[in-house]
Amino acid sequence: MSNDTLPLSVLAQSRAQIYDIFSEFFTGKSSQHMVDSWSEIVRFLNGIETLCEIEHTHLPAQLPKAIDIDRHYAKLFLGVGVRTVPLVASAYTNEHHMMCQEDCQALNELYRSYGFAPTDEWASFADSVAVELAFLALLARTETTASTQKEFLANRLIPLVSSVQQGVQSLKAEPIETIFAALLNFMKADKQLLSQPV
Repeated sequence: MSNDTLPLSVLAQSRAQIYDIFSEFFTGKSSQHMVDSWSEIVRFLNGIETLCEIEHTHLPAQLPKAIDIDRHYAKLFLGVGVRTVPLVASAYTNEHHMMCQEDCQALNELYRSYGFAPTDEWASFADSVAVELAFLALLARTETTASTQKEFLANRLIPLVSSVQQGVQSLKAEPIETIFAALLNFMKADKQLLSQPV
């Protein structure tokens, strides 16, 4: 990155907005906002990659219709059985695949220390992709230190999203795979951006 880069604070609200869009998508309510914001997400991702001097992620110019994405989402994440991919970290890290144990208590304490409280609907899923993305959006919006944001990305979100992405890829689930590619590459570029001196 060159010496005359923009300060991180200039990008804070845009970064938060992108994380909010992904967080909303992973609540499973509707993918319409993701579809409507897709070109903005791709542009912003490629802009961050340019700032960090990383090769651009190649993504389609648009996503399929929201109804089609919603069907894939329901089949992958809301179904039952071996073809369902968990969206919570404890399903990957707990030896018994029990969701939201001690790790969630620690996460909820971290959330409270920053004034973040998941909605009642999501309170028992502190380690879900949706809640962790919403928390990172808050950290970006409030311009919490770059090191704190980077640590949360590196230690929580990137490993979680990578685990979920592997499950999605094993089921060959387009267009959800494209959304995961965008999210994972955005987080990796953002982590690199947060590592830069400002």
